[in-house]
Amino acid sequence: PSSSQDVQVLFIPKDHGEYLVDVEIFCQNLTNPQENRTYLLHLSANAEHPALKILPGNDVIDFGEQLWGSTSMQSVRIQNVGRATVPLRLSISRKEAGLCNFSFYSENTTDVSTISLTARPAAVGSVYSVSLPGRENGVRILTQN
Repeated sequence: PSSSQDVQVLFIPKDHGEYLVDVEIFCQNLTNPQENRTYLLHLSANAEHPALKILPGNDVIDFGEQLWGSTSMQSVRIQNVGRATVPLRLSISRKEAGLCNFSFYSENTTDVSTISLTARPAAVGSVYSVSLPGRENGVRILTQN
């Protein structure tokens, strides 16, 4: 009597779409089987494809001509325009066999308006892990061009 039990329910969608299920909770009366009860719990969820906007829109960042030994930095904006939080892993791959001359740099990792970090990366590196929170229902996303 007067006890409770927390039961964790996982949602692991295999595809996008809306999911609706019912959970039956059967309560058995051990002293009087005629008084058994069934409770019904409705579960709903919506799984969506990631919806990202990446700027610059032409898929190219041109650093132009640089002096050997100099440093140049440009930004890539990744904006989540969907509702779901989207985990991302950015990695630099190179076509040439030599050393890679590009890396990710994050000066301000607390700027949650642009990117919310799931794990703080090293200051400079070739792999960058982030999680972009989605918008709440009814909130309009303004995209920048």
